[in-house]
Amino acid sequence: MSWYVAALYIEGVPQPRKKNSLWEEQFVLLQAKDAKEAEKKARKLANRYEAVSVGKAEGKKKPGRIKWVFRKMLLHQVKGDRPEDGSELFYRFLLGSEVKSLFAPLEGEVDV
Repeated sequence: MSWYVAALYIEGVPQPRKKNSLWEEQFVLLQAKDAKEAEKKARKLANRYEAVSVGKAEGKKKPGRIKWVFRKMLLHQVKGDRPEDGSELFYRFLLGSEVKSLFAPLEGEVDV
């Protein structure tokens, strides 16, 4: 058995659909015999998050509806036999503009 990290990308689509949507990036640790089994387990987890939620965003008068939809997954095998203290679980290369976006506040960016 090997260890894998799946990066799950789940889109929160405002209902009715508007210009901007909210995305969730979630990292899950999985143990599987191979990458195919790890992908199957990750998809099963991601599909559990598909739902419609209702909530009132700060500063909004009416509650909004968001439909959460699983869109994409990146799968990485963890180096070594098992994760231990300091193990690298996930990495990716980013452009400077992507890093800037990651650290920008969400205020006023999402139409819900």
